Amino acid sequence: MTPRSRKARAALVMMALSPEGAVSREKVAGTLWSNKSDEQARANLRQCLRELRGVLNNGVDGIAIDGRRIALNLEHVSVDVREIVAFGERAEDAPDDVPDLYKGRLLDCDLPDDTAFDEWLYAERMNWDNRIRIAFAAILQAQIANGQWPRAQRTAVALLRVDPAHEEAHCALMQSFVSGGDFGSAVRQYRTLKEVLQREYGTVPSSTAEEIYAKARTAQADHATAPLDAPAATAIQGIDTAVRQQPTGLQGGRAIPITVLPFQEEDHGNGRPGASLGSGISEAIVIALSRFRSLVVVSSGTASGVHGDLATLPPQEIARLFKVHYYVRGRVRSSGERIRITVELVNCEGGQIVWADRFDGTMGNVFDFEDEVASQIVGRIDPCVVWSESEKVTRYRPQNLAAYEHVLLAIPSIYRSDPVKFHEAGTSLLKAIELDPNYSDAYAWRAFWCMHCIGQGWNREPRVTLTDAADNAHFAIALDPGNALALALAGHVESFLYRRLDNGGRLLARALAINPNSSFAWAMSAVLECYLGHPEQALDNMARYQRLCPFDPAGCYFRAIYVIAYTMMHEFERAIEIGTEVVRENPNFINSYKPLITSLWHLGAESEARSFAATLLALEPDFSIEKFRRVYPFRRPADVALYVTAYRAVGIPETAEGNS
Repeated sequence: MTPRSRKARAALVMMALSPEGAVSREKVAGTLWSNKSDEQARANLRQCLRELRGVLNNGVDGIAIDGRRIALNLEHVSVDVREIVAFGERAEDAPDDVPDLYKGRLLDCDLPDDTAFDEWLYAERMNWDNRIRIAFAAILQAQIANGQWPRAQRTAVALLRVDPAHEEAHCALMQSFVSGGDFGSAVRQYRTLKEVLQREYGTVPSSTAEEIYAKARTAQADHATAPLDAPAATAIQGIDTAVRQQPTGLQGGRAIPITVLPFQEEDHGNGRPGASLGSGISEAIVIALSRFRSLVVVSSGTASGVHGDLATLPPQEIARLFKVHYYVRGRVRSSGERIRITVELVNCEGGQIVWADRFDGTMGNVFDFEDEVASQIVGRIDPCVVWSESEKVTRYRPQNLAAYEHVLLAIPSIYRSDPVKFHEAGTSLLKAIELDPNYSDAYAWRAFWCMHCIGQGWNREPRVTLTDAADNAHFAIALDPGNALALALAGHVESFLYRRLDNGGRLLARALAINPNSSFAWAMSAVLECYLGHPEQALDNMARYQRLCPFDPAGCYFRAIYVIAYTMMHEFERAIEIGTEVVRENPNFINSYKPLITSLWHLGAESEARSFAATLLALEPDFSIEKFRRVYPFRRPADVALYVTAYRAVGIPETAEGNS
């Protein structure tokens, strides 16, 4: 059980981190109430200690208090960071689950805002972060020395959560991937190390890291397929052999396989070398698709010598040759200065066209046009493939689902906001993590599930879920620092749940730098811009989202962002138009009601606003003005006042008690 008040929690952590678990009453009072008189500070401390007694002496003697000091009974109360440090001192005997003790940044929770306490906390974080780093490094060294690579991998991941630039941990992960034949992941880990070292210290990887990287690249090359220029029948046979021999790398059963066929060319008399444009488009699509962790892409270079024959093959044959579920095919037509590109995404299972579109441009800006078309194509492909596979898994529901299939099963249910299906989605994500504890996307979607759970008010212990959301988001990044989805979700966790808007912005910026074609990341960045008080920028980001994914199966969920932005801009009619559509399509999604009610009241439609307010309170019985202020991190007071004024007028209670 956790103390309810922030001061009691702070006193608890002061004991937990002090030598022998004991701290003087004078130090606690002076640190937590530095702006109060001595008499008031002592009175506040007495009240705080009464709460701690009730929590810690419930069945055990967890705390001892006398006239001079307060102390934890460390025989009855465990402190995770102390345990990690203790296991580090006897690294050879450290159990397998030591990495699980590390829950994230030290004391990353709701604590008092007091200058003296902030200074104490800063020093303690520096101290304990260093001790935890040393402990995990010692355990990692012992595991490497004993050849315990699976255990070393878990410890290395935990160590990188403490220190993302710890080179020995990166090297241990690289070596563990090489030992398991996962050469692609080893190469990616090296690139992550190189990027982190350059960014943080302006240095390059050591010779040890370079040697492991060279070994991984050599092994990877042994499995690579050279461009095929043999006759068609021989070439196709070669593709079949090469794909069967390719290492699974990132996917490891975690991603949906897809290939991009070289785009066909039709030159209607412009005299230009058309083939270069077609190959350029297909290669650009491959590069952009490779940034999505939900997909694993077979390069277009694999098919370069047989594109004419491949274009005429039935989908089932493409699936057999490339071991893929989907493929992209297209055609480039040019006439004079005009270019037209048509593209189709095909499901190999039944040959259905999942999505198709057409893009027109001119030769004058051919490279910009090529990049823009590739960007829009991949922005549509990822959600279409994910939802198509989700429907397939839901439809067939085999007995033994793989980890990525459990994730696919969960995604639609998260967005649809049906309470029963939603909680089934949470169970599916936990099962995915159980099946594959190193699957970054599973943790990322679990973090999103937790956030939605909080936002919908579907959890009786929101503090536990809040911590769970943060842990899952940051663990997803630790497992795969280049996962744009995980970074975007972590950014939303930081901004929405923890109100750390600047931290959220940095994470979202990294997500978009890694994958500028992620419609999800653009939508999450639009939410952040609303919190920051920049609704115009939010609409710009949503325009990018819409351009990348105009037919997003989860579009109803994200269209609520428009309602927030237009409400903030006092464009109430536009907000009402979109908001009414959103609540009609997904009546259980409570966050769409809040800006809609606000816009209706400010436009003078009070009776409609009251009607939607009654629906909102039925869906979220504890919603109140106090909860709105506490949960929604709008930075500008004027934006908060815009909502609060409307809520008071339509009968939203000031506190949850006023709703009973």
